[in-house]
Amino acid sequence: MPGKAIGNSNKWFVAAFITVLLYGVLFIFWFLQTPLGMTPVLDGAENILLAEKIFQATLPAEPFYRAMLYPAFLSMFRVLGFAHEDLSIIAAMVGLLFHFANAILVAWISFLIWKSRRASLFSLLFYGLYPPALHFALDPFDITMGIFFLLLSCGFLIKSEISQDSLHFSGIAGLSLGIGSLLRANILPMAAVWLFAMRRPNRRLHGLFALIGVALPLLLGGLANYWHSGQFKIMPWQGPFNLYAANYERANGKYFQQTLLLADRELSVNPARLESEILYLKATGKNYPIDIDDFNRWWHQQTVKAITGQPILWLKLVVKKIYYLFNNFEQYNNKTFSFHKQLSPILRYNPLCFGLLFIIAGLAAMNSPKVQNSSYIVQILILISIGVLAFYVSARFRILVVPLLVIWSSALASLKLDQINLRRNIGLALFLAFITFSGFAGAGDISTYNSDRLLLAHASARLGMDQRQIFWADEVLKNDPENLQAIRVKLVGFTNLALAGQLSNQSEWRKVQAEIEFLEKKQFLFPDTLFIHGCYLYSVKNLTDKAEEIWLQGLAESNQKDIYQAALVLTGLKPASEKMLDASQNSPLLWYAMVKSRYLPSESSSRATTNAAAVKFLFKSDS
Repeated sequence: MPGKAIGNSNKWFVAAFITVLLYGVLFIFWFLQTPLGMTPVLDGAENILLAEKIFQATLPAEPFYRAMLYPAFLSMFRVLGFAHEDLSIIAAMVGLLFHFANAILVAWISFLIWKSRRASLFSLLFYGLYPPALHFALDPFDITMGIFFLLLSCGFLIKSEISQDSLHFSGIAGLSLGIGSLLRANILPMAAVWLFAMRRPNRRLHGLFALIGVALPLLLGGLANYWHSGQFKIMPWQGPFNLYAANYERANGKYFQQTLLLADRELSVNPARLESEILYLKATGKNYPIDIDDFNRWWHQQTVKAITGQPILWLKLVVKKIYYLFNNFEQYNNKTFSFHKQLSPILRYNPLCFGLLFIIAGLAAMNSPKVQNSSYIVQILILISIGVLAFYVSARFRILVVPLLVIWSSALASLKLDQINLRRNIGLALFLAFITFSGFAGAGDISTYNSDRLLLAHASARLGMDQRQIFWADEVLKNDPENLQAIRVKLVGFTNLALAGQLSNQSEWRKVQAEIEFLEKKQFLFPDTLFIHGCYLYSVKNLTDKAEEIWLQGLAESNQKDIYQAALVLTGLKPASEKMLDASQNSPLLWYAMVKSRYLPSESSSRATTNAAAVKFLFKSDS
């Protein structure tokens, strides 16, 4: 009975969506309890900061460096009364909702093309449960929302082909792509689909409507830029340097590699922007403020020189990028997906991966019948892939092609077994498996895991999770014993534990002995390590004069003068004075020093007990 079959199909679809829903909820519940779920970092932190600046109307009066639609969207939650601290949680929840919407859109488009409920069900489950899509959906980043508008555009493009009265569908498709391009400029190449379609006389008006739809949001974006900065610019101005960095002679084709060490930058500051400005100013001899048009023109020239100067080298890079595009490994982009997948009990055992999708897509190409409108998916796949290959084939860039591949792959689910030549397909599957699961040209490089560990150490430090920041810093130092950032993060965590009275045995100093002695040997003195460095010299090495010298330097250079004053007073190297009383009100260690110097009355309290333990450990004193 047809009615019964449709009813059963609907039940399966509902069951599949509930499965996707529950899986996503489990993942976000776990994620929001992790350091990276509790505090945004890198691009996510930058987006949160931009959202706050938009809300506070404190954005610098310059053209937008990066796409601003997503930060502007987040800023609306501040307008609605949510706190700044809530934005990362809101971003994760909204990202998950868009992920669910994307899974439904993928299923809808699959049904439109293949006219098969099995194909639709496959798409819903595969994309909805696809680990990288879920992983990136919860970051405060624009990629999942950008995919939503990309899929919306694809869906209405197909609808415009199917429907008789379809001009409005073409307009909606173009409008969706225009909005999506303000989120992720990488999807704009899809607009070429309508240029191709306009070669057919009966599609020219549709193509025109769609392209007008694309242009309208871009025009509004340019006007917003003009209103804010006085300069009409449709696209963000980060593109030219990124294009150079992705294609010059030392590019790896996978992700942006810093060539400058920017050790003290905030995690919300864009390293690519800092590096591009430093290199530009150094090469041209110019100074701030930067002329953005001249800056971008110069980077365009460098890109052309890099490619034309060594064309064979660049072609080899392009070949490697194509290989990385087809490879199963999710390349690093601020985070290495495989590292974080292993940390998640929700994603760890999920077998869905790009390699499996790539094989299924190849089998679909071999077996699926030619269906009207399916060529659009191929065209869009190629165009989006070109946009990806122009820059980096990192996981967060490649994710744009995944929903399109899922739609194409779902054709296989629409076939019956007797429509598939098993012998021929086994050979093809083995060949595709070799391509996608092989590890040539460093495709499976996991050296970036140390960056992930350092990221977790920094995030833990922001949250005051001292034990965790020490643990992750130690994990970095196991592989890179001279990593200065990890050394500093570890020593800061150790300092916090000591000041909290959580270290009592002098043998605890062995945990940081190697790091402090490395700094001593190299004569590296950092504002955040001077205090504990001096304590080590005083308590372990008995080098009082050297410790005093370092503490005096910290007193002169650090913003936290109170702990250096406390160290000098508690070790008898400097007398207490009434001038220290004001600072002692907000400094537990200095308060304790003033109590011991009889400038303040003693008390029996947890504060006194904690500081007594800290002083005993840090200065080997029972006072």
